[in-house]
Amino acid sequence: MVERVAVNHEAGGSSPSSGATGTILSDNMSRANIQYYLMIYSIFILVLIMGSCTKSFVPPVAVKKSHEMHIHGDTRIDNYHWMRLTDEQKSAKEPDSQTSNVLDYIHAERSFTKGSLA
Repeated sequence: MVERVAVNHEAGGSSPSSGATGTILSDNMSRANIQYYLMIYSIFILVLIMGSCTKSFVPPVAVKKSHEMHIHGDTRIDNYHWMRLTDEQKSAKEPDSQTSNVLDYIHAERSFTKGSLA
């Protein structure tokens, strides 16, 4: 809503005899407009940020294969022992099935990380 305020024409505006009144926004009205546009802008930015966060990446899940280790009289179960590779497996020209499984999992983790950080 615009408030009409009479303009003093004695300071060099149009002649007072014309009876013209100018439309000037009062201080309260301009503050309300600024607050309104600031609120609209904030909502727009919030929607923009939330829209960019809708990517749903599912992290790879490592297979659990329990492996019992008996060390110093204690028994420990390592569910991810299958990921350990020997030096021969790491340096082999042709990967065996265990090495292929480990590499597949590592590549899946890498692509998940790249996708979620992009």
